[in-house]
Amino acid sequence: MAPEVLSETSYDTKADIWSVGITAIEMALGEPPLSKIHPMRAIFMIPMKPAPTLPSSGSYSNEFGDFIAQCLQKDPEKRARAKDLLKHPFITNSKPRAMIQELLVDCIPKIEDYRRTQTEQAAAVRVVFACLSYPSSRPLQPLVVMEVHQTHPSCHQSQQVHLLIMEP
Repeated sequence: MAPEVLSETSYDTKADIWSVGITAIEMALGEPPLSKIHPMRAIFMIPMKPAPTLPSSGSYSNEFGDFIAQCLQKDPEKRARAKDLLKHPFITNSKPRAMIQELLVDCIPKIEDYRRTQTEQAAAVRVVFACLSYPSSRPLQPLVVMEVHQTHPSCHQSQQVHLLIMEP
């Protein structure tokens, strides 16, 4: 979230430009800035700390770094406008769209597998809650014990969840 939004001073298209810069960092690094910090603490840090940047150890182009820097100016008045960013060398020198489309087509089966897995896990959780709320005079019998390993999206810590699905 843009610093000016958190400070409740303004919200306009410049806040969306900030989001583009944060999203670019997330796409490059695989996680957004401050993702390892508790969200409430991060909310207080964003207006106070310098704008996020790419790590200097990465192999990112100067154009990409400058694009992000233009998006993540703390002062919204100094932040680039969308029409200026569309003329930025990072955008104008980008690869043809066909290359990106090809990469996306290659990823579609992986995305579908991920979605199917998420749907199956969600269904298993619904069964557990349905069984827990089912009124019955006889004791519940276990049908399935399922072990799920998940990574929490905000802290990237792996957690193990045991689901015991009971017969009503």
